[in-house]
Amino acid sequence: MPKSPAFAERIDKLTRSIENAQTGGSFPTKVRTLPAAVAKRLAAKGCAFNWVREAATPGRQVYQLHTVDNPRIIQGLISLEAKPDTYLCTW
Repeated sequence: MPKSPAFAERIDKLTRSIENAQTGGSFPTKVRTLPAAVAKRLAAKGCAFNWVREAATPGRQVYQLHTVDNPRIIQGLISLEAKPDTYLCTW
């Protein structure tokens, strides 16, 4: 099995909305599934991660995060996969 690349980003805080790290300002946030056409545009722009392949992987769902006021600018992407005997806890 190939070794996974190291995750280069740092998650400094989990919030319920997109937050400006410099000012602390919070923006109403939406989470939507990532359409295939948008994933292809990301690939064409040279995105380092292959979101087209990720979205096509059986059992996985890719979501995009954006502000309510500007849905055309993706602020974040996440891929989720349900696995047996795996639980997600929220508080």
